Amino acid sequence: TFQKSGRIKDIRFKELPTTTAKGGRLFNECVSGLPTMPAVLTLAHDLKRNMDYSVVVTVASFSSTFSITENGISRPKIITCQGSDGKNYKQLVKGGDDMRQDAVMEQVFESVNCTLRRDPETYKRRLGIRTYKIIPTTPQTGVLEWVENTVPFGSLLTDKESGLHSRYYPADWTHSECRSRLKDAQDNADKETRFAQIYENFHPAFRFFFVEKFADPTQWMTARLAYTR
Repeated sequence: TFQKSGRIKDIRFKELPTTTAKGGRLFNECVSGLPTMPAVLTLAHDLKRNMDYSVVVTVASFSSTFSITENGISRPKIITCQGSDGKNYKQLVKGGDDMRQDAVMEQVFESVNCTLRRDPETYKRRLGIRTYKIIPTTPQTGVLEWVENTVPFGSLLTDKESGLHSRYYPADWTHSECRSRLKDAQDNADKETRFAQIYENFHPAFRFFFVEKFADPTQWMTARLAYTR
């Protein structure tokens, strides 16, 4: 309903239609009424040998509003959790998507990072994979850590107004036009021909991100190496 109306920001939980049985409560109301608050799901918590977890950041409350992402197949919801440490933690709630494989891959990346930290050469070069927390709650739902100071890769490149392609190559075909042309290919030979045409009319523009964000040559080199490594 909200997506159809174009309203995706600062939606109050109380505005949601109640689909639960009589007497049911909304999620944020249920959590706020728990006798013992759970830990913030999207924070990493190390195992303690003394089993003292008193310093673990727990949920103090949830914001009364949420937002809907501008893109994504399932249009995930953005909620804000207030921690017992006084900080706000944004979280992404997804439905209709199996998050278990994603969570396993993040664990694989963590193992890779441990290997890279143990090797002197890779440690010296600061090689590593940026990971984030994924918590599957059911086979079709999950909660993800919101990574601050990031932008969607697709929006960065192909947004009609602020995208790099539209600003640096305004005469190029749009990404949707490229997709449409490739989709209409009759066979593999036609697809190869169309791909060559797209290659000529849709130029790489990601390099301009580093030029815009890191004007200092040293910072530019550091950022470029961090990305490629």
